[in-house]
Amino acid sequence: MAEAMPNTPGLQDLPDSPNSWRRRLEVPEMVHYVDSFETPFYTFTSKAVKGKRKVDDYKVYSHEKRPIPTIAYVKVASTWNGGSMTFTPSKTSGGAADASYWYENLTVKFSNPSRRVAARVTDVDYTLNQVTITAITASPATPSANDLITFMAPAYMDGDVAGTVISKNTERDYFLTQIMRMPIEVTARMAAARLHGPTALALMKRDAIRSWKRLVEAQFLIGERYEDTTGTHEVTTTEGMVSWLLRVSSQSPGTGSNPDVPIIAAAALASVHYDNFVGYLEQLFRFRSSEEKYFFCSRAVLARLNKIAFMSDGTNVVGRFNFETRKNEFGITIQTLRTSFGTAHFLESGVLTGNNVAGDGYDKTMVVVDPMGINQIVLQDVHWKNIVKADGAAVEGSQEMYGDLGLEMTMPECHGLVIFS
Repeated sequence: MAEAMPNTPGLQDLPDSPNSWRRRLEVPEMVHYVDSFETPFYTFTSKAVKGKRKVDDYKVYSHEKRPIPTIAYVKVASTWNGGSMTFTPSKTSGGAADASYWYENLTVKFSNPSRRVAARVTDVDYTLNQVTITAITASPATPSANDLITFMAPAYMDGDVAGTVISKNTERDYFLTQIMRMPIEVTARMAAARLHGPTALALMKRDAIRSWKRLVEAQFLIGERYEDTTGTHEVTTTEGMVSWLLRVSSQSPGTGSNPDVPIIAAAALASVHYDNFVGYLEQLFRFRSSEEKYFFCSRAVLARLNKIAFMSDGTNVVGRFNFETRKNEFGITIQTLRTSFGTAHFLESGVLTGNNVAGDGYDKTMVVVDPMGINQIVLQDVHWKNIVKADGAAVEGSQEMYGDLGLEMTMPECHGLVIFS
């Protein structure tokens, strides 16, 4: 057994406690952040195909032209009367909403192959919203309610006068920029202090940028359009993608007045399988100005998509989805799926992931964006400025991140929402 050291005289550095002021503390120069900093939707809108567009005022108008429909539906079951039939066109996805798109001498065909019924428009009552057609098929079968009719080329009698002019007015919408400010404050003494890591001002600016981008990400996704001109100056907010799609479609999921905008009321997230999702993709790529679409969703939706990549019906493992995971040109992690309809890019948005209120959160909403139909509108680009008093004097150590910008979105039929229950 070792003997104890004798208590001999010597020198000691007292006090030798862990909190001694003479110890050199090991303080890293890097400040670590716990959460992910990615704000993919904000980054996408600023760097995508159309990027930022400088504007001259806070209110920005857009003009769009919808194509004249080429299909229609019979609203109610009608019967032939002496070879003719009168009915009211119904408003259905892709269809002529009313009689204004019909004109005399237009030929049409009922698209049920078993009926093979063709007809010619002989009268259009634009006041009563009714169309009369005369069969050109022998012994025509009676159509069922909501049968599909396809428009074909008009057939005029030799020497007949010119037909009715059919046109569709340009549709106008408007978008608003929003003054978005993020103030910070650092005292002159703190700004001059020598610190481990970034200076106090640099660190506060970094925090402000991160917070500002998250707030703008939320505004660009779910914000509502608002304009108040009752005060000394106007207050405006820019409209988010989700709110805009629901407004222009004028519908709740699954119903409404413009079903060409794909608002898909999907199955319960936990029960969505391969076949369901292929059906969603078919609808979402029906209209497009680009071969690519970007799908912004929560982590829960991404997790489900990765699960169904290896199942067909929940039991049979088939590996039909082949996701490619990579960093895109914006520096954002994405998963890419190449389909016969087009290329789908999937990105997680922290705004959607964090919005998971039980039964009523945006974490079950997937926002689908065509890159040719969205861009930022900028009245004043984002910059740092000193905060000043009413008399124009600067406030010591106070700055703010300032920007007056918003979103401009066009071609709603090319975008979409998938809302899982």
